[in-house]
Amino acid sequence: TTSGSTSSGTTSGSTSSGSTSGSTPTTTGAPSTGGAASTTSTSSIGAFLMKTACSRTSGYVPLAVSFNTIGSTSAATSPASDAEAGFHQIYYAWAFGDPGAGSWTYGSGKGANSRNAAYGPVAAHVFDTPGTYTVQVTANDGSGSTTVTACTITASAWPADSTTTCVGATTTPVPGSDGCPSGATVARQSNMATAVSTYCNVDGKRILFKHDDTFTGSPSISHGCDLDMYGSGAKPINSGGAFTVTGSDARIINMGSTGATGNAYVTVTSGTTVRNTLVYENDVESSNTTYGFLDSNLGTYPDVGFFIVNNRLNKWWGGSGEGTYFGNEDSAIMGNYMTHPGSANGEQHAIRFMYAERLTINNNTLDGPGNTGKEMIALRALVQPYDTFGAGMPWATSGHMGSKDTAYNVISDNDLGLKYAAWGIYPDNYDVGGINRDLIIERNYIHGPSGGDIAEGIELRMSPVTVRNNVIDCSTCVSGAASIHSTSIYGHLSATASALSGINIYNNTTYSSTSLSPKIAIGSGPGTTTNVTIENNLGYAPSSSGSYVSTSGCSSGCTASNNSSDAQYRGTNPSFVNGSGLLDTPLDFKPNTGSYAIGAGTNVPVWADFFQATNTSPRSIGAINH
Repeated sequence: TTSGSTSSGTTSGSTSSGSTSGSTPTTTGAPSTGGAASTTSTSSIGAFLMKTACSRTSGYVPLAVSFNTIGSTSAATSPASDAEAGFHQIYYAWAFGDPGAGSWTYGSGKGANSRNAAYGPVAAHVFDTPGTYTVQVTANDGSGSTTVTACTITASAWPADSTTTCVGATTTPVPGSDGCPSGATVARQSNMATAVSTYCNVDGKRILFKHDDTFTGSPSISHGCDLDMYGSGAKPINSGGAFTVTGSDARIINMGSTGATGNAYVTVTSGTTVRNTLVYENDVESSNTTYGFLDSNLGTYPDVGFFIVNNRLNKWWGGSGEGTYFGNEDSAIMGNYMTHPGSANGEQHAIRFMYAERLTINNNTLDGPGNTGKEMIALRALVQPYDTFGAGMPWATSGHMGSKDTAYNVISDNDLGLKYAAWGIYPDNYDVGGINRDLIIERNYIHGPSGGDIAEGIELRMSPVTVRNNVIDCSTCVSGAASIHSTSIYGHLSATASALSGINIYNNTTYSSTSLSPKIAIGSGPGTTTNVTIENNLGYAPSSSGSYVSTSGCSSGCTASNNSSDAQYRGTNPSFVNGSGLLDTPLDFKPNTGSYAIGAGTNVPVWADFFQATNTSPRSIGAINH
């Protein structure tokens, strides 16, 4: 998604017309209820070998689809025509063909980032309006660009017939009135669980609950079914209830809750893989659940397509609770506001994945307390051969999960307001055999309110990883903290140390108004750390002491250049725009004319800045171009 000025991503060099000659589309997997199967396509165009995948191509609105370019390569990357380099070094710009989608309400570019666009090798979109959409992706390798069509999406309107049932809690709805569609079945039923078991007993059904009504019960959705609202007004309330999903193609939309209890507000659980769950536009208030959203198949079955989009989740934490707790593939956490306005109460992570492949976490605002020693966004890896952590879930011994890596994930465009949370973003190898690799962390705004408690803005304990174009205000970091830090670790269950190789830290802006340091550091750990590149980073901490960049924990292949010098870091104002006067928005950290940051960089594989403005030569340092 974009913020500020929008660029096509094209740089000097040859530019393809975007033809897809030579492409070979392939359909994979069995079609799921309510939508066609996933498709993949391969196109060889000039220097590029483009591989695209779409998780589905048709279904009823709102239709959630994930996309990726994994396996794409270019002759211009280093090494050339290498898939891992293609993931980290090629700039991918998605256009979903949905100009009416609007902008994201939350995240680091709230109000400006378009929902009709996304950037990175993994993306997702929800198609709200019926129609046919051509989804394209433009790849830029710094020497040229090419555009290909990834797939065509057909989002269908629900039929005006008994497929839909309108349900009122205290009155019987009237078809064709107050938003209940003509031709719909109608019922009066105050228990939401009873309504779901009665009217969603086969795939392809939809229940619309009356606006402003309050329902009871804890629904279990075992079929492909939509739960949504009809009419204008407040969202229907499921008071004290929670949702359990056991079947594929379940969608929970426009629901409200004033006091869900139990294990989670939404739980996915089944004896098999669950596909294409959408939790969309819900308001969850004063929840007393341990979790907000929980995938309890975690560790036994790899659920596919879990979309948590545009939800407002308030005060879900408590005790050892988590905002979200997942382990799945081709999923997205987008556009959510998650907060706990009270004091720290032992709460843990806002977003926690114990396993993920092809995941995007973007345009979320996460605010409020966590718990010292925990993270706002935690990305783990499966423990092999088994894990006795927590409930003793048999990660790989059941034969369903097998040996799977956490891989090909993107965390971008999030606004993390940390208080009592030790880390902002923390990806790691959880144990020996637990592989977490190929992650991009970009365009996030990490900061803390007065009295906050931030140990590290970003803590890296996995590789390969690229960290670029983030803005980190470390003014409320704890003593000895860093804005970006990396070290190898021991496994959770063993004394075997992980080795890290391939850590790229480019064009970040870090700041502190206090004596607390926003440094970038590669620390020493029990395992080796090699092949680290730290370039084009801008730091300013006039009240701090010490060095800005430290690579003391890197044993070989270490490059640190064109960053703020220690003298600049401690004593040279980069002349930030500071339009708010408070240095509390990302745009405030844009350098003014005359800043030493302008033109002080070197060429690195970062083709646009925090606001998607094209990077030109000579390169500047920091996350935001002048």
